[in-house]
Amino acid sequence: MKIKLVELIEANKILTTIFNNPLEFKLSYRLVKLNRKINEEIIDYEKARNDLVIKKYGVKVEKGPGYTVPKERIEEFAAELDPILDKEIELNIDLIPFELLEQSNIPIASNDILKIEKFIAEKKIEKKVEKTEEKKDGDKK
Repeated sequence: MKIKLVELIEANKILTTIFNNPLEFKLSYRLVKLNRKINEEIIDYEKARNDLVIKKYGVKVEKGPGYTVPKERIEEFAAELDPILDKEIELNIDLIPFELLEQSNIPIASNDILKIEKFIAEKKIEKKVEKTEEKKDGDKK
């Protein structure tokens, strides 16, 4: 699957919320595997982001540990960070079957579903095909 890093980060927030609920084994297992692959990509992003903050744009916070980007440098920082977030990455994952999420009965907001829909395998809908007898003109009765 191809996905932009920014989309992956947003989806990960929702998937983590689901992940932190008690779930049926099958769904838990799928989420664990998915979480590992997503975190590999996000760790690389966080490292690049932290390097920008600490080494280039950030200033040490007076109280407590950490750094912050001053207001006057936010646009500059964002201009350098945005291309990283827009990067399209290839993620080799198994999609989560719709049925597993449906059976979990975890309430999910529609807006959140939009953020994770790329990770969900569509529900298989069985269509009933009814055979109808069509009589052609001229058929014998």
